[in-house]
Amino acid sequence: MAISNGSSEYPFMNEPPKIKPHGLVSYFLGGNRPLDEVTHRSPENGLDRNLKSVFDRKPNQKLWDGIYYWVNDGSVNIKEFTPISPKAQRAMRAAARFWDSVMCIPFQEVSGSEALKNVEWWRGDHGHEHHHPGHHFLFSQHLPVREAAHATIGWLHTVDADLHLPPNLMHLGDEASPMTVIHEFGHTLGMLHMQMRGDRDEYIHVDFAAIDIAHYHLPNEKNANFNHKWTQDRYAEFPYEFGSTMHYSAAAFAKHGAETMNPLPKFEVYHDTMGHGLPTLYDIMSVHRHYGCHTVCPEKYAPDQLPKCENGGINNPRNCRGDCICPVGFAPPLCKMAVTQCGRAIEVDHHRRSFQLAYPKFRDIFDDERASGGSIYIRHEERRTCTYFLRAPPGSRIKVTIEGLEFHKFRDDCGRGCRNCGLEFKLISDHRYTGATFCQKSNVGRELVSEGHILPIIVYNTIGGVIGRIAYELTNDPPTLTMADLPGSTPTYSHQEEAPTLRELDPYHPINYKDPIDEQSWPELRETYLNTGNYNSPLATLIFCAMFIYQLL
Repeated sequence: MAISNGSSEYPFMNEPPKIKPHGLVSYFLGGNRPLDEVTHRSPENGLDRNLKSVFDRKPNQKLWDGIYYWVNDGSVNIKEFTPISPKAQRAMRAAARFWDSVMCIPFQEVSGSEALKNVEWWRGDHGHEHHHPGHHFLFSQHLPVREAAHATIGWLHTVDADLHLPPNLMHLGDEASPMTVIHEFGHTLGMLHMQMRGDRDEYIHVDFAAIDIAHYHLPNEKNANFNHKWTQDRYAEFPYEFGSTMHYSAAAFAKHGAETMNPLPKFEVYHDTMGHGLPTLYDIMSVHRHYGCHTVCPEKYAPDQLPKCENGGINNPRNCRGDCICPVGFAPPLCKMAVTQCGRAIEVDHHRRSFQLAYPKFRDIFDDERASGGSIYIRHEERRTCTYFLRAPPGSRIKVTIEGLEFHKFRDDCGRGCRNCGLEFKLISDHRYTGATFCQKSNVGRELVSEGHILPIIVYNTIGGVIGRIAYELTNDPPTLTMADLPGSTPTYSHQEEAPTLRELDPYHPINYKDPIDEQSWPELRETYLNTGNYNSPLATLIFCAMFIYQLL
């Protein structure tokens, strides 16, 4: 049975998708966005021809026309499925809201009773026709490994008849985070791991001997997570992205103290960018191309009716005339290069100078508005960003030196792939591309050179705080990396164009504004924010814990 929703049809569902006008406040969308009419892209209209662009197509792999997922909270007893934890339930819903907010197909939660009907059909308990109303549901299942997760790739519409179970599954450990589930939904949509691209050996080295086969219960060291799977025609359009949500961290599946992957020397600045966690703009563009979402807005509206997205941003097929989907660090609605209260604009000349940053200050911890270029807020897990724009004359390059870097946090470290906090430097002239990310004190003293005359520096955190001291100056040194090193990248600005003025970049502060923390010495700043500062005060700890508990309720 097919039902209609406007001009769209969603097969096999017995009620319209209840798409709600609130997506995840994502790393790309700076707030709640109204939803545009959903446009369904059927296989007859060409989606099957695009299928191979994201994963190797098999006979039983198809595209979803909507992902209708069951969050297994235990309210309905289905003996084949163990309920997932409350944290995993929240993570699954949050991740689905994120993808729903940027895709041209709906993500709709279905009830336990509908899930039960689907399982009964697969068991053969009822004589349903092949097109059962819930034939293409996504089921969630408990996974014994606390922080692990895995999911089937693409929509599997057939399965071994002896199993008598629905084929589309997502297994979630008790501590699965929203970032993890966003990655798993990427698999559900049809994405493979970035490190499985056929050209990955041009960017990283995989040490198969470092894979801990026994601990992770892997079949062999040539594990599918690291095998080459993509051929060139499936990825040539987009650059190899170290910061992709589908890229593992350096130590993924590694034996204790070892690393399974390392960037080649040319790309060593991206070591801690691998495993970054959140989807990048190129991730979203790749899935859009896979599902035909990139054609939705041009087909529905004339060019002069669509927002003019800047700095590499793209129109959102979920709401074509709403806010653009922006590169990290750039401000909705049009992805302008502008500070939004948090951050600063800094003029660079031949004199070496330094600025200091401390983010967030305690008063900002619960202030969702002080975020530049969007933030991610998922119940008690959040990532806030703050962008500093360094500008120089056209045709010049900027050299920065990390003179100080410290982290105050409630976890042991910033996490693999700098998931919890760090500094991101967008070095190449394609600002859609994830920048080189650093979250270890060992990076103090590191020098970086931009490809162009505009250098966004993004400081972010999930829990805790970041302080840093950055020196900057003009240079004739060669750039650390260029777009030529990353085929598929495209410039988002011209090296010959004048950068936005300081007033355009930063409407909130006076020209050449100097943050009071710049008046402090580095030892004073460390003392203020790490030792006797707000984060360590008993009152701050009490308030933070109270807020944490409240959000869990």
